[in-house]
Amino acid sequence: VQSLRQIPEISSATAYFQKPALLKSQETMEGIVLKGVSSEWDSAFFAACLTDGHLPVFPDSGASKEILLSKKLAARLAVKTGDKVRLYFLDE
Repeated sequence: VQSLRQIPEISSATAYFQKPALLKSQETMEGIVLKGVSSEWDSAFFAACLTDGHLPVFPDSGASKEILLSKKLAARLAVKTGDKVRLYFLDE
């Protein structure tokens, strides 16, 4: 990531992880690829595209229990901001 940040044409680079998971709402469930980021992520792009709710808040230690869903995925799950969902991780 550090080497990418040195390239002038790249405005931002952040490490992330991916993990297959199932996201379950009261109505249905969807297979997803969860992307996790550190508190160093550049949220400017997501802030500009956000249509409802707020960006996840990262605590000083541990993990956030907040997630950011696309409008399309939220519609498929029939959830809105503040609704609770369950996340089940899949072993690869």
